[in-house]
Amino acid sequence: MRIAHLSDLHFTTFFSNNNLYQIEQALRYAIEKQVDHIAITGDLTDNAVPKDFVILRKLFEKLNLLDCNKLSLVIGNHDIFGGVQTAEDIFNFPDKCSKVNYRETINSFYGFFPELFNGSINYNPLDVFPFVKKINNFLFIGLNSIAEYSKVSNPFASNGIIELSQLNIISEILEQYQDEKYRKIVLVHHHFNKMNIPQNSPGSFWQKIEKQTMKLRKKKRLLKIFKHFGVELVLHGHYHVSKDYVRKGIIFSNAGASLKGPEKGKMNINIIDIGKRDIDIEIVNITVDKWVTDQKDLFYKDLMSKTRLFPMSRFTLFPTLKTNIPILFFHSKYLLSVLIFNGFFLSIGLSLDSNLMSIMCYSIHDGVCHYRIRENTYPIFYYPV
Repeated sequence: MRIAHLSDLHFTTFFSNNNLYQIEQALRYAIEKQVDHIAITGDLTDNAVPKDFVILRKLFEKLNLLDCNKLSLVIGNHDIFGGVQTAEDIFNFPDKCSKVNYRETINSFYGFFPELFNGSINYNPLDVFPFVKKINNFLFIGLNSIAEYSKVSNPFASNGIIELSQLNIISEILEQYQDEKYRKIVLVHHHFNKMNIPQNSPGSFWQKIEKQTMKLRKKKRLLKIFKHFGVELVLHGHYHVSKDYVRKGIIFSNAGASLKGPEKGKMNINIIDIGKRDIDIEIVNITVDKWVTDQKDLFYKDLMSKTRLFPMSRFTLFPTLKTNIPILFFHSKYLLSVLIFNGFFLSIGLSLDSNLMSIMCYSIHDGVCHYRIRENTYPIFYYPV
């Protein structure tokens, strides 16, 4: 069997330069490679907006993929709680997460793509997860690893856990098929490997914080069950790298950098070939089509025509910016959502080429703010929201 594994598409219509074209290109590539099945392991959307799910559904329909034998999905934390899109979201996000109806949102996820679950076996009448699909002599087991929001244990709504109720069902499923000749593949969103953060890398402080808020809790007990019942392959995302690794004799495929990779203009697709004895994973690096790049360029050209360029080393804050209002800054490499709040300059930097998120705080002196990234100064563009 040949599987195309993607994850963390993070599609959103919040920004005009959405990545729908790249998603279509990646799926078309998988189809052209004549894969037997496509698996997308969570975070299909970035902000859990119904409109975005509908658009993805239309894309799957366009590509003739609304078929449970062709495509499998599991849910990601962004598909339930969304994410931080603007500077204000830093302050509003916890409150937003606390108001999310966890179970209802999971049912809504199913409701957008019922065809992809209709051929599966469901063991919990109150929940779509876990599910089982039988495709040839393979058993695809889809799990929900998203923890419910908690101010204490899941403050950023990105930690994961397989709750005991789901864990018991997983054990029941695997035990049921233990003596049958099905080869077992698990689909889940959260990663099982450690996040390696270089000590002196830019943004390492934030990444260390992020590391503590992206964990799959109690994964050792899950690994023990997988090992005991002969799971051969686990497909996941969440951690935005593309790699394969082995734990407890089980092969893991991480496709977290399918569209969120470190290299601008590139995508990664994990092509998995499962033979009688071997499992081979090739991480294919694909260049984004020029027509896709042109679409993005048009957006940026239009945006930049409305911006105002400030000196490279510093910029003067207008009197109106002394209030708590959001603004955006752009330069050739970064997109920054910025909030002026109580005399401090708070910025959330989203690196377009390395997916680095960092928080920086600078005090303002005499209405002038000095702004630097990685010890270098960049030209700054001002664009009011």
